[in-house]
Amino acid sequence: QVVRGGRVLGTVDIYNYLLKGYDKNPIRLQSNDFIFIPPREVTVSIEGDVYRPAIYELREGEGMAELLAYAGGLLPDAYTKRFQVDRIIPFDRRRDPSIARELLDFSLERVIRGEETVTLQDGDRVNLFSIVDLVENAVSVAGDVYQPGRYEIGAAVRTVRDLIREADGVTGTAYLGKADLVRMRDDSTEVLISLDLSRALQGDPTQDIPLMGRDSVFVYSAKAFEATRFVSVGGQVLYPGKYVLRDSMSVYDLIFIGGGLLDPEFLKDVYLERADVFRKLPDGKTEQIIPFSLREVLAGTGSAGMILQPQDSLHVYPLTVETLEDRFVSISGAVASPGQYRYNDNMTVEDLVIQAGGLTEGAYQDFVEVARARRETASGNREVVMSKVRLTLDGAPAGVNYKLGTNGDPISEARAYRLDHRDHIFVRVDPNFKALETVNIIGEVRFPGPYALVDENESLSTLIQRAGGVLPTGYAKGGRVTRNGQQLITEVDRVVRGNRKADVILQPGDQIVIPKVPNAVSVLGNVVTPGLIKYESGRRLSYYLDRAGGLQEESQDIVLTQASGATFKVRRGLIPGNPTVDDGAIIRVTRKPPRVEGDRVDVGRVVTESLAIVSSALTVIVLAIKGLN
Repeated sequence: QVVRGGRVLGTVDIYNYLLKGYDKNPIRLQSNDFIFIPPREVTVSIEGDVYRPAIYELREGEGMAELLAYAGGLLPDAYTKRFQVDRIIPFDRRRDPSIARELLDFSLERVIRGEETVTLQDGDRVNLFSIVDLVENAVSVAGDVYQPGRYEIGAAVRTVRDLIREADGVTGTAYLGKADLVRMRDDSTEVLISLDLSRALQGDPTQDIPLMGRDSVFVYSAKAFEATRFVSVGGQVLYPGKYVLRDSMSVYDLIFIGGGLLDPEFLKDVYLERADVFRKLPDGKTEQIIPFSLREVLAGTGSAGMILQPQDSLHVYPLTVETLEDRFVSISGAVASPGQYRYNDNMTVEDLVIQAGGLTEGAYQDFVEVARARRETASGNREVVMSKVRLTLDGAPAGVNYKLGTNGDPISEARAYRLDHRDHIFVRVDPNFKALETVNIIGEVRFPGPYALVDENESLSTLIQRAGGVLPTGYAKGGRVTRNGQQLITEVDRVVRGNRKADVILQPGDQIVIPKVPNAVSVLGNVVTPGLIKYESGRRLSYYLDRAGGLQEESQDIVLTQASGATFKVRRGLIPGNPTVDDGAIIRVTRKPPRVEGDRVDVGRVVTESLAIVSSALTVIVLAIKGLN
């Protein structure tokens, strides 16, 4: 409604603009006009096969016919026999308050022809349906044909062969030994008719049968009856995984697919002297390892042209050498991945060291020990045969490492020594090797960060000196040393001042924190106002308790944690303790646990505590008298 000068000038039907784009009697707005939008009347929604499914407002006297017009009319595939209204049951008709809806069916054909008027109510939801997507005069073909789809039954398509020809024939991979025709009976059940497709295409009337409406033919692919053959590549490649084996696929092809090995930067982390192909033998149980030079393959020589077989697995090792697995030798000690590994014929010490990831940084590289399975001696005793196998050649230049046979040595013992089933290799740790050990210092020092321990007796004081000392903003008294997740109680301020007795020897992994000056004391627990209180130099415990409002009833213990982390219970009673409190300290006041009804009073404890109080009081009196004298 447009209100002008205190009266309704006219009513605008917004639906005329929404549905038609214009109104026959437009109203031009003027200055100071008011637009009033009244509450909506009957509101219904329509869903299904109309052009504009939405929520619409109906005026008095409008019904289903008008709603269809607002919704743009029916779509071509609308089902016209019926439509459905989901209606809210009026209050006076509800028998069960929790069940307030009903479904009503009406004839859409009668509404369209004007033979029936369906009045809609506020909140109605109208649903229109679609016709079934069935075609009586069509058949379909799918699978290995060039033009799968639906075709009309007529002069061109009468039999199975006609349908295949209309679909431009079968593909080169089609399986001609069998095709399936699925026929729908009158009761909508399906029957499967198996055909010899080769004979059907030759016109054999027993196979090239006449088609009926809604028949469907499926042509199989010959590949569907063949198991897909795979090879895999893993380890130090960009795209490890399983890949389909193609005819004439070579080692070089699979390495190329694995990616990264043609990139000079990527190759810096790849072990080029050896890669392995794991191939299953015909018995399906045992596996053969075929080693090859990755460097030669990348150059297009050596084993580059070796044709792969189904289930071959190619492994490329990182420079640190990745692990292989299985039957059954073992290795322990200073290797990257100690454990049990698969034994293969002609396996050598070098092979097992490579499979175990190579030697670690601290390994003793002169020799390893091989323990061979126990054997019966002539006397009937059983023994373990131990052998030392050298990893380096006699007279090898200093600093040259032959642990993986990478420096062109003619033959090392490790490469020549062949292992037996159940052999165990022990790789010792070099007694002269010492790994780099570090500690970490953070907070208010000049150079925070990790530091290497320069000797076994490095102390906290020397570390703080190496870190440039504590900054003016630092609070050494609140410094903390954490070891293995636990605080090591240490007076760091005394350490900084040079007190040798307070100094501590650091251990690898220690964490040192030098905080900023806190300028506050924390009072927690059973006090009137727990919280932070400004630090006052030289103030004692009672001062901070008073500032926190004092103790509440049922207070039990007072626990003081000083800035260094040192924690102790403060004495209470006739002569209470009143220690000086550090900046950054924490005062905790605990509450007595509630007394359970029926608990007995410990008379002995009461007497003992009373005697202690009396004794303390007498001691004070005696000392006071002596002082006065």
